[in-house]
Amino acid sequence: MNIVRKSTLILMVITVVLGMVSFTYLPVNAAVDSIPNCTRWHTVQRGEYLVKIAELYETNWNVLVQINKLTTPNLIIPGQKLCVLNSKFSPNPPTLVPTNTSNAKVVALNVKEDQYVSLQGKNLAAKSRYDIYLGKYKADPIYRYLVGSIFTDETGSFKGTYSIPKKLYDVLKIRVSITNPTSGVSNSNWFINTTSSGYTGGVGSPELSISVQSVNKSDWVKVNTNNLPANVSFNVFMNKPGAPERKAILVGTLRDSKGGSVVATYDIPNTYKELSKLEIYAVNNALDMTALANFDNKNTK
Repeated sequence: MNIVRKSTLILMVITVVLGMVSFTYLPVNAAVDSIPNCTRWHTVQRGEYLVKIAELYETNWNVLVQINKLTTPNLIIPGQKLCVLNSKFSPNPPTLVPTNTSNAKVVALNVKEDQYVSLQGKNLAAKSRYDIYLGKYKADPIYRYLVGSIFTDETGSFKGTYSIPKKLYDVLKIRVSITNPTSGVSNSNWFINTTSSGYTGGVGSPELSISVQSVNKSDWVKVNTNNLPANVSFNVFMNKPGAPERKAILVGTLRDSKGGSVVATYDIPNTYKELSKLEIYAVNNALDMTALANFDNKNTK
């Protein structure tokens, strides 16, 4: 009987002690909904740690510490809410920054559709590690996939080839982002998921353009495109200049296995044969790419 009482007493003491520990610990590290100007929250899942959470939102773990005023950042717990985006918060600047922030970039050099992409980084932090992520262009950053890591050389450059995750197969516009896990500095761009060794899309690439070469009045128009992405289909429309888009008439498609400069001819729709001026444009909504040209509906030499 005494043994049972002693065991019960010990259990009671342990329970009280654990209650005191949890009572003193939770308020120290738990973020609260009242953090001013917080526009996004994250609920900590089992197995997550601060660096991993910071990478999900393309930020630095030190930023999360500052936003949430964490005194013991290595002791976050499942179920804890963290503010991961604050509209008016300016973190202390990191000690490690790109070699040339204004020119830091990552671009796709060539792509094998649904298989791999070769990337090049320039003007990044020298001799530093960068983690490489791929994801859908407009998707939430948490739905991206770590495909590898690389170290820059003494000039802040790198080249590497990475497999495209199966979950991104058939996704035409893919976002690539690189993050320095030490400083939290990130750079991003996008590329077209089609086989190409030239024009792969992305910020900094030459823009798609279309120009009129010749016209046979009320019959056809011949156009030339520049910087056309390879293996990508564009719908081609004609319309009265300045008219609503709903008035446009589909006259054909444009696609080329090599891309670049392509010549194509389209018939002028019966509806527009009597107009003196017309516009023709090529569009791909998935890529958010459009090229337009106006022309006079008259014979050219």
